[in-house]
Amino acid sequence: MKHIPQVSHLSDHMGCTYFDQEVQKIGRKLAAEYGLDIKTDNVKGFNGFAGAKDNSEKTAAFIKNINNLKPGVYMFVEHPALDTPEMQHTGHAGNYSVAADRQMVTDVFTSKEVMAAIKAKNVKLISYADLPKIR
Repeated sequence: MKHIPQVSHLSDHMGCTYFDQEVQKIGRKLAAEYGLDIKTDNVKGFNGFAGAKDNSEKTAAFIKNINNLKPGVYMFVEHPALDTPEMQHTGHAGNYSVAADRQMVTDVFTSKEVMAAIKAKNVKLISYADLPKIR
């Protein structure tokens, strides 16, 4: 990790290691070897946007779900980004609005209302690097 000390974990994003058992074994071995294994067995899922379509719906759903949190460790994975020319080239058949969708994620995450709900509920935001410390 000498050349990339900021690396916090190794994961199988979108199941990329599940296509072959040997790839899974290699992934687990590398994660263990470099101390990048994350245990999420006791981490609860956070519903986040709950199928909302636009910014106002996403923000309202996110705040509602924050307010419904019970004590525990939750994980919500999203991909915030800016709707820039570079991001506008990201997409695939069935979803060419990736840049706009990810801009909405950024807008929700940075909205004053969401930040106020996080503060009011006393939610502590953590990273993957924090997971081993709270186990």
